[in-house]
Amino acid sequence: PTSIVSRKTHGAAGDFDIDLTPPATGIECRSGGATNDYQMIINFAGSVTVGSAAVTSGTGSVGSFSGSGSSQITVNLTGVTNVQRITATLFDVNNGISTGNVPVSMGVLVGDVNGNAAVNASDVSLTKAQVGQAVSGSNFREDVTVNGSINSSDIALVQSQSGRTADLPSILQPQSQGDSRDLGPWVAERLDEDIWLGIQKIVDG
Repeated sequence: PTSIVSRKTHGAAGDFDIDLTPPATGIECRSGGATNDYQMIINFAGSVTVGSAAVTSGTGSVGSFSGSGSSQITVNLTGVTNVQRITATLFDVNNGISTGNVPVSMGVLVGDVNGNAAVNASDVSLTKAQVGQAVSGSNFREDVTVNGSINSSDIALVQSQSGRTADLPSILQPQSQGDSRDLGPWVAERLDEDIWLGIQKIVDG
């Protein structure tokens, strides 16, 4: 994929995306609502077809997916629990040349507005500082209730999550996604880097 985001609609303020594309940390800090719903948008360089989609790691499920036959695939997740890394896999992705499976991952830590895998006083302070400000591309993470305004409800939610932390290696975004054996130029460069790092670990080990 050329880019991966987690998208939510913040009321009348519109849609805002959290970057999940490696090497971004890829931590979703916003509430999933009553049924813990999230949406992943996966963009490819060209049109692809997708056979199916399913959660392959973490807690949650794919409610639906759409976009097969285009360059943008939308995966709607539901029942996504807090404090985890969840992976959804697109199966039988075909770009007209090759076919493979594409896993996409997202960290979930509600209230972690600064994306450092911990909810603490700094997150509360950042949210308080934006109270009353219009939701924009620079502060939408502080609208954790996703209602299009930053107010006391956002402060209360962040405060209620304070003290929650996530194991950094497991929640932070891995450096590569996909399988270069099947998808070639889409992910080969990143996977080659991971292979080199693995060789270094063996030599150093």
